[in-house]
Amino acid sequence: MNKKHNFERGQALVLLVFAMVVLIGFVALAIDGGMVYSDRRRAQNAADAAALAGAGKIASILGDELFDSCSDSTVGSAQSAGIVAAKTSADSNDFIIETGLSNKNGVTTTCVNGNGYVDHIDVHVMITNQTQTALVHFVYNGPLKNTVEAITRLRPYQPFALGNAIVALNEDDCKAHKNGAIFYGNSTIDVKGGGVHSNGCLDGQDNPVSVDVIGSINYVSDLMNKFDVFTPKPTITNTLPVETYMIDPPDCTVVDNYGHPSNKYDHKKPGADPIPPGNYTAIIPTGPDEGFKLEGGLYCLDGDFNAGNYNLSSLSGVTIYLKSGSFKTGGNGAVELSAPEKTPPPDPAIPGVLIYLKNDNPGTVTLIGTSASSFTGTILAISGNIVLNGTEGLNPTYHTQLIGYNVEVGGTAEVDIVYDKGDNGGFEPNLEMAR
Repeated sequence: MNKKHNFERGQALVLLVFAMVVLIGFVALAIDGGMVYSDRRRAQNAADAAALAGAGKIASILGDELFDSCSDSTVGSAQSAGIVAAKTSADSNDFIIETGLSNKNGVTTTCVNGNGYVDHIDVHVMITNQTQTALVHFVYNGPLKNTVEAITRLRPYQPFALGNAIVALNEDDCKAHKNGAIFYGNSTIDVKGGGVHSNGCLDGQDNPVSVDVIGSINYVSDLMNKFDVFTPKPTITNTLPVETYMIDPPDCTVVDNYGHPSNKYDHKKPGADPIPPGNYTAIIPTGPDEGFKLEGGLYCLDGDFNAGNYNLSSLSGVTIYLKSGSFKTGGNGAVELSAPEKTPPPDPAIPGVLIYLKNDNPGTVTLIGTSASSFTGTILAISGNIVLNGTEGLNPTYHTQLIGYNVEVGGTAEVDIVYDKGDNGGFEPNLEMAR
C-alpha cells in the first residue's frame, strides 16, 4: 500500500505543470488578444480618418461644379491631391501607407461615370500593421497582423434624375394619352443634352421624337403607338429611384407676406413696379398691356400663377413654389424666366429650379410662349402634370428639365428642349462611408 502511494506522489506535479501551461496560455491570450484588438481599433480609426481626409480634399477641389466625365483634368488632379491628403492623415496617426493596395497597406481612388457626369469617387484605404506580443510568441512564432480598410464615397454635384431631360414618374400603363411621358401632335420634338425616361407609359403619335447621343429613351411598363417615331428606339429599363429627384422644399417663412387681398400685388394690376419675392395667395395679373416683371428670388403661392397672354420676365433668377394651384402661361405673351444660378447662393430660392410644385400638389404646369420666349431651369411636379406646347409659328426656347408625374410635349410646331445640366437643378456634394 505504501509503495502504491509513493508511485502516485509525482502525479500532482505533472498536473500542476500542465495547469500552469494552460493558465499561461489563457493569460497570453487575454493580454495579447487585447493588444491585437486595441491595435486593430487604432488602425481602423486611422484608415477611416485617412479615407475621409482624402475624399474631403477631393470635394474641396471640385466644389459645387458639375463635371461631365472622370477624364476631366480637374477630376484627375483632385484624385491625386486626395491620395496625398490620405497618406498625410495616416502618417499623423503613425501609419505609413503607399499609393496602391497591392501590399494591403495603401490608398487608391476610383472615379465612376454616370450618364454624362461624374457619379462618385471612392477613396479606398487599407492599413496592415503587426502587433508586438508579450507572451504569445512563447507558443506561436508567427506574426500577429491586422488588416483593416475604409472606403469614403464622394458624390460630387449631380443633376436631378440622373441627368435625364424629361422624366415621367407615373408608373401606370398607357391609357387615353394621359399616363407617363406623352408626345402628341404633328410637331418635331428634339431633345438635346439628356434622355427621356418614363416610370410607366411611353406614348408617341405621328410626331417624330429624337434624343441626341447624350441620352436614351427608356420606359418601364408600357409602350403605346408609333414605336418608330422615336430615335433612338425606346428600351425597357428600371424605375427611377425616388432619391434621384426628391429635394427639400424652400423656406417660405423667410420672405415677406403679400397674401392679403387688399395688397396691390394680390390679384391686382402690378403696374410698373416689379413684383417682389414673397408669399402670395395667387398671382393672376390683369395688365398692363406691356406685361409685368418679377424682381427675382423665391415666390411662394397658395394658389395659381397665371400669366395669361401677358409678357412676363424676371430681373434675376426666380424659384416659383406652388404649395397648391397651377402655373400657366398663354401663347401670345413673351415669357422670359430663368432659375437662380448657384453663385452667388440664391437662398432661399433654389439654384437651377424654376418652377416647383409642392410634392403633394396635383396641379399642372403649362408652358406656352412666343418665339421671343425662353424658359431656363428645372420644372418639378412630382404629383402634378407638365404640359409643354408649341404652336405653329411660335417656337419658344426651352432650356429646361421636366420632371413630373405625367409629362406631355407636343403641338403643331417644332419643339426644342435643350437640357444643360449647368442651368438646371442638382444635388449638393456629399460624403458617405461606404465601408
